[in-house]
Amino acid sequence: MSGIIGKELLNGLLQSQLFMGMSAAALEDFSKIVRTREAKTGEIVFSEGEKAEGFYIVIEGKIKIYKISAAGKSQIIHIFGPGSPFGEAAIFMQNRFPAYAEAMSPCGLVYIKFEEFLKYLKKDPQFALNIIATLCVRLKAFLKTIEELSLDEVSTRLAKYILSMANERKAAGLSSDKAVVTLNIKKNVLANQLGTIPETLSRTLAKLKKQGLIIIDKKTITVPSIEKLSEIAGL
Repeated sequence: MSGIIGKELLNGLLQSQLFMGMSAAALEDFSKIVRTREAKTGEIVFSEGEKAEGFYIVIEGKIKIYKISAAGKSQIIHIFGPGSPFGEAAIFMQNRFPAYAEAMSPCGLVYIKFEEFLKYLKKDPQFALNIIATLCVRLKAFLKTIEELSLDEVSTRLAKYILSMANERKAAGLSSDKAVVTLNIKKNVLANQLGTIPETLSRTLAKLKKQGLIIIDKKTITVPSIEKLSEIAGL
């Protein structure tokens, strides 16, 4: 991380849902209590069960949150990018992190101690509302992940993933039935996120390609018809 101070730090915090509705003055005051941290690719930021004294917000890079079963199998729960807080749930879980957090790329993070954060919760009710909203969104996403892993075929999960990326482009103002998306994570990571193995993911991509539902060019996936892919996704 190239040093997140001053305006860069404030802009990074402004990306987070935790600070929605806050004035620039209040946010600048809050920024005085945060610390910055860098994490290298593959670095474990925290482990499941580890004592938590604070939480993090991603400013640059990507962080994956995952669990490891007793048999040693890992399952990615979520991947967080800039603006996303992570580890904040520990404040409600006896100050223990509920999962592992690992840097997927060089990351710039800010660290906020629970003790300091709680002071701001008491001073400004907006903080409390924002963290409740953030945790509710997170819970909804986790429940959706559990449902998909339990009930959906791999082809359905993959179609939903591609459509979610296509929807992000539509939200940015691209509204045609066709979409072009980029797989910005490695296939083994995506396979883990979808609850499968790389070989099955490759076969599923080939199957969707053969059906004419997607066109693959290295990391770029073209969806000729969002409507037709939505049928595979059951949407």
